[in-house]
Order: sequence, then structure tokens, then C-alpha cells
Amino acid sequence: QKVFEVTKTARKHFDLIKAIHNAIRISTLTWTFRHVKGHQDDELEYEELDIWGKLNVWADHHAKVKMDELLDPNNPLKHTTRISSEAITILWQHPRELTQVKIGSKLKSTLTKLIHGDTIR
Repeated sequence: QKVFEVTKTARKHFDLIKAIHNAIRISTLTWTFRHVKGHQDDELEYEELDIWGKLNVWADHHAKVKMDELLDPNNPLKHTTRISSEAITILWQHPRELTQVKIGSKLKSTLTKLIHGDTIR
């Protein structure tokens, strides 16, 4: 008997959270977690940060670069890129345009806005 996990789609970035959970679940590695305070470089010089703070700054930078790339209006994959280990991708096809928008946060309220909002009128 197959057991299915429930994905809480009302939260922000449910697609990313689920992809991370899937990657951890199928990994052969043993994972441990550590909380790292964000934006430490707002208070300290980069050289003063420990390795965890420096890695957090590195990750923030690369996440912003990727986000800018995906949000670039000239990018044909704008808003439709799948995340590695993502079990399902939910896309909204605009009824009068050829554009698709990936829904990764607050599924019900986002769909409601798209269906009933000004974007399709």
C-alpha cells in the first residue's frame, strides 16, 4: 500500500519546500540541520563572519541572481521552471495569451485571484 504525503499548499513557496523534502527523502546521505541567522552581513563585515554566515551570504547572492534570471521579462521560461526533485508543477495558462505562470505559493488564493481577478478580464 502506497502512502501519500499531504502538501500544505496554503503556505508560501510550497513547491520549493516540497522539492527539498523530496530530495532529502530520496537521498542516501544522512542530513543534519543548523539554523543560520540571515543577513548577518548587514551587521558585520563579510570577513568577520563564520563559515556558516559566509555560506548564507553566498546562497542569498546566488538565489537573487537566479530569481532575477527567472523574472526577466525576456526569459521565455519566466515563471515556468521546474525545481529539481519537484513532484508536481502547477502552471496557470492565461486564457487569452500564450503565457503560463507557475504557482508555487498559496495555491487556493492564487488560483482564485487568477480566475476571478483583473488579470483575465
